[in-house]
Amino acid sequence: MRAPWCRPVLGTSSTALLFALPALIFFAGFVAYPIVHTCVLSFFSWSAVQSTALPVGLANYRALLSDPHFFVALRNNGLFIVLSVAVQMPLALLLALGLGSALRRHRLLRTLFFAPFVLPIVAVGLMWRLIYEPNLGALNALLEMVGRSHWARGWLGESEVAIFAVIAVSCWRYVGFHMMILLAGLQSIPADVHEAAALDGAGKWQTLWQVTLPMMRRVLLVDALLITVGSVRIFDLVKVMTDGGPGYASEVLATLMFRAAFVEDRMGYSAAIAVVMLLVTLVFTVVYLRLTRVEDVVWPPWVSRFSVWAVLLAAAAWVAWPMLLDDGAWPAIVGRMVALGLIAGSAWLLVHVWERLPRRPAAVVRDTAFALLAVLFILPVGWAVLGSVRTVNDLLLAPWRLPETWVWGNFAAAWAGGIGRYLMNSLAVTAFSVGLALAVSALSAYAFARLRVPGGLLLFGLIVGGILMPVHASLIPLYVQSRHLHLVNWPAIIGPYVAFGLPLMVLMLRAYLADIPTELSDAALIDGCGHWRVLWQVLLPIARPAVAAVAIFQASWVWNELPLALVLVRDRVWQVLPVGLLNFQGEHSADWGVIMAGVTLTMAPILALYFLFQRHIVSGLTAGAVR
Repeated sequence: MRAPWCRPVLGTSSTALLFALPALIFFAGFVAYPIVHTCVLSFFSWSAVQSTALPVGLANYRALLSDPHFFVALRNNGLFIVLSVAVQMPLALLLALGLGSALRRHRLLRTLFFAPFVLPIVAVGLMWRLIYEPNLGALNALLEMVGRSHWARGWLGESEVAIFAVIAVSCWRYVGFHMMILLAGLQSIPADVHEAAALDGAGKWQTLWQVTLPMMRRVLLVDALLITVGSVRIFDLVKVMTDGGPGYASEVLATLMFRAAFVEDRMGYSAAIAVVMLLVTLVFTVVYLRLTRVEDVVWPPWVSRFSVWAVLLAAAAWVAWPMLLDDGAWPAIVGRMVALGLIAGSAWLLVHVWERLPRRPAAVVRDTAFALLAVLFILPVGWAVLGSVRTVNDLLLAPWRLPETWVWGNFAAAWAGGIGRYLMNSLAVTAFSVGLALAVSALSAYAFARLRVPGGLLLFGLIVGGILMPVHASLIPLYVQSRHLHLVNWPAIIGPYVAFGLPLMVLMLRAYLADIPTELSDAALIDGCGHWRVLWQVLLPIARPAVAAVAIFQASWVWNELPLALVLVRDRVWQVLPVGLLNFQGEHSADWGVIMAGVTLTMAPILALYFLFQRHIVSGLTAGAVR
């Protein structure tokens, strides 16, 4: 007998299209069309005060080639890519290998390493601006404490080091996220593979290089792609920490595009920069995807020899570099040679001793080293939290000492100064955006996982391809669209928030729904239930971990998003937290305690959300992010 709440449904193709249609509309209206519009605008000269767009052909691209600031930004993005991949991937892999067990202490250490990723990015930028501050900052004070005051710099005010200071913060924030991705990849390797290697007499390092890493090749390439794409579209940290300065020294493509559009009012030129960002992203994506299609890679012998020579040449260049700057640089050269010798000798000794250590002492040494590193990772956050209850004089006299007087009134001043309103605004926008995105992505994921969507593979590929699309590439058309439709404040940002969150949500939910046995849904359909009831009353309750994971990721993204809110939310009373925190910092620039109280209040909700639902993040990554 048919259940009373089940009704007949339309044919499978019609139902599948209806389920996928909301996601396709959001994607087409707020991602695909704006990106195409950006490409068209790049061939026009247009500004916010000019009523008509004048066709100029390739003039905007020729202007790029003659603009030295463009090449500075391109170089800085290249530095972001190279240094982020070189630092984040090895460190993330080391953490994933060392902290991959289910032991309670390993879960705690993973939490500490992952915590910087869930912090609001504007709060992170402001926190590190205070740490880097040359007079009151924690970094210079720490260098002075350890007797290295001659290393102190004006970190964000010197053109030679500003971009490297920002890259260091980016690596600090994202290495925990990439650790989780690689950990999910490690957990997907069958245990019997490592057992077989051990029975064959392979040591720890042989197993790592000859078994683990080859089996993780796809995951490593996906992770490298994510780091690369993130480095191409980096915006928030640079905007908050340096705004591209001093001068244009730390400018990247995204901040240069933003400056050209909304400061210099050169919309066509800005669109050309956005197209370059899009092309760079697509080139790297194609390269990585082609690499992941190769099933078995046998490197020719010259590749290993080339890698060894590349490392040796890089080391020689690093040693000889002072000679190019100063003829009397022999002490520096000798010092660098000694440092390289010590590093190489220590690495050789570590590898050989580690192979021979009994399991228990090796685990103790490993966990102690990771615990010390975790303390260093979380130390900036602890400094900012303690700074929120200190006076400026207290910070000036002793940045690393516990407060002499606990000034709890800083939190009241921060809340009354606008942080409370910005928090409430962000909570409302985040809740509505996440709820709408969940509903739309669940329908689409069910259609692509369980139904036959006409052209489903192509449509699914288009939607998921939105993961790689930078928000900045659609910023100008969305700004124009909001003006023409008279959409301002929250109505202007909700649609883009949902649209740019859909690709990852659809990918992860589809992977999870596809793994649920089809017998459950088939039995419900045989009983006369419609696909709507099957999705909401049968499958989604089972997929609760994946739903929680995608909701957390979407909430974190909306909570942190800066460029859309910066451009589309015009009235101060409606400002969300990232923009409001920037304005708050400008208004209280002389009162560090109140600023750090505002930063602490900003970090608290998202940290609490992470600690409550951290296990769902790992399961969500395992379900969809590494497939």
